[in-house]
Amino acid sequence: RACAPLRKHAHGRAHAGRCMHVCMHPASTPPRQGQAILAEAGGETVEYLEEAEAMFRGLRLFGCPWQPEFGERWAFGLPRGPAMAERWAAVPAGVDVLLTHSPPLGRGDLCNHGGRAGCADLLAAVQARLRPAFCVFGHIHEDAGASSDGVTSYLNASSCDFAYKCTRHPLVFDLPERAPPDQGQGPGPLRDVPPAASELQGPQP
Repeated sequence: RACAPLRKHAHGRAHAGRCMHVCMHPASTPPRQGQAILAEAGGETVEYLEEAEAMFRGLRLFGCPWQPEFGERWAFGLPRGPAMAERWAAVPAGVDVLLTHSPPLGRGDLCNHGGRAGCADLLAAVQARLRPAFCVFGHIHEDAGASSDGVTSYLNASSCDFAYKCTRHPLVFDLPERAPPDQGQGPGPLRDVPPAASELQGPQP
């Protein structure tokens, strides 16, 4: 059911979150079988990205579902520190849109109890090495919205609120166009810088 809304679009990209026990959880489906189930559910128009990349109109997208541990029963949880840093180190350079479940520390990660659940190692990877145009995530439902550091736009695209009720419309943003490649040297630079945060706020019902 999760992939069904995406199938009405010509192109869709999806990756797992902490609730996707079918993908990876000690008490659930073996990981490879779970990946196959989601890939099949997407049909011909939805591509499932789990530590994998895809191209879309000259743009590179990469999906990675890992997050710092957030309770024992959730999928894709790892201890903070080296284990998380190793996952982000595996993300290739040159990605335009980074899709994660975890927010970077300080970006769309403020919990209702006042603490922050974002990943410091993800923030370091994004700002020091990856520098994508967009970093799109969810996880912390109560802090949905957008911000920018002047290089990367951070989008918490959570559609559900803290009570897991779908109370928000999808967050829509325009991808900058790729410049034509120079004599076969690979994708050209992005034509436009990411929009300001004020331009990225998702509409409310």
